Amino acid sequence: LNHSYEDFVNSVYDPASMGVIIDDEEQRSVIRFRGRSRMVCERIVEHCYPDQSDWLADLATIVASLMPQNANEIDTIRRLLILKMGPRGAQPFGDVRQMKAIFECAFDAGMRDSATLHHFALLLLDAGDFAQAEQFLSQALAVIDDERELGHFKTESRQNLYNSMGMVFGRRGLHIQLTGKESEAAPQFDRAMQYFRSARTGTSPSAYPYYCESFINYSRARNSIGAAKLPFLAAAFKSLDESDGNAPDDDKSSIGEMEAKILQYIATYLPNIGELIEAQIARGNPDGDYLNVRIKLRGDASQSQRVAAYDILTMALARTPKHVGCLRLAARLHILLHPDDWDGWSRLLHRWYAADDQPEQCGLLFDLGYSSCELGRYTEAARYFEQLDRASVGHPRRSGIVKKVIDGRAERRLSGVAKNIISPIEAWIRCDTIGQDLKFLPIKQKFTVAREQSVTFSIALNYRGMLAIELRPA
Repeated sequence: LNHSYEDFVNSVYDPASMGVIIDDEEQRSVIRFRGRSRMVCERIVEHCYPDQSDWLADLATIVASLMPQNANEIDTIRRLLILKMGPRGAQPFGDVRQMKAIFECAFDAGMRDSATLHHFALLLLDAGDFAQAEQFLSQALAVIDDERELGHFKTESRQNLYNSMGMVFGRRGLHIQLTGKESEAAPQFDRAMQYFRSARTGTSPSAYPYYCESFINYSRARNSIGAAKLPFLAAAFKSLDESDGNAPDDDKSSIGEMEAKILQYIATYLPNIGELIEAQIARGNPDGDYLNVRIKLRGDASQSQRVAAYDILTMALARTPKHVGCLRLAARLHILLHPDDWDGWSRLLHRWYAADDQPEQCGLLFDLGYSSCELGRYTEAARYFEQLDRASVGHPRRSGIVKKVIDGRAERRLSGVAKNIISPIEAWIRCDTIGQDLKFLPIKQKFTVAREQSVTFSIALNYRGMLAIELRPA
């Protein structure tokens, strides 16, 4: 460290760091330390390296000496390179050349860690090195698929890797598009969309794949001219619409930001958007009707604007009955405008389900199950909730109450008999009306439920299915 032991002790050593100093007997002039406290380690580094650029060379030496089998060392280096210094870190430091050298030292030492490979690929992507970024993302995917690989190297989510791979192909496509080679760019965009769709499926649902897919389509629109912008703007909006009910509720801020960005671009750079849309509608392109409605349906849309939008969608669907974007918007508006017309809403949802090439969507499956419950079609509802249970693993809406089944303004009450009471958080009711057992939580009830006791209950719904709540003695 090029400092005396006395200087070290007087400046940074205190009782909180007892036991972390290692005196190397073979090298009497060298004092080594292993920090148990992050704050102590940071003070040591700040003391020994007043200029941060001075410690990059030493950091490369330390990284190059790591032991791949040591999970603690791997975790420490991973956190430093990803959370602290890397391209998405809290304190990005060093230029691409400097950071690349440090990452390569880690890889040369055997750190084939999927998360580190991922973030090195992001560094290369930011530098415009698409081929190398794709290569390192492929290596990260190979690590998590390799059964022989060390477990502490498999920390990255497959969905995150797919999403980043989508950005690699998407941004490479945008780069090629700007050179005027549309035919070469198209396959890149197709691959990007495939990866974004794959990133939506898994145990870690996120709004990011929807945001990124929308961003690439929005960027394609910006790179296009005149009416050629419209299909990409429509695709960008559709990606955002598809996040409804599928992305976690607390992860939707990026969706709102992307929508605002698209609307701002249209307002600023497409003053003749109305004429362009009318021309598309005149040619029979249903995307024209979809885009017309989607631009008008802002968050502050009035009731009369919603009615007008619904009428436009109804006419568009009469011409093109299987346009998924219009069906999705029509279903969303129908339940807002006609909150008691469960049958009409259900018919729209079933048309959407039949037309969509990816019907296994959490939001759509839940709405199908919900509308079936409201119509008393519990067997049909159970079928949709069974699909939803498989598709929604990891989704926050699997817990708590998303909706309650109602009759008019009041909660629907059904009768049943308490059967298996397994624990304070698991018991089951037999209900002949529904035709299946419903789970309830004894600990949440206002009385002690006995086995074989007749009760009435309300029905709550979440992404696991139907749940009996608010039990009362019959």
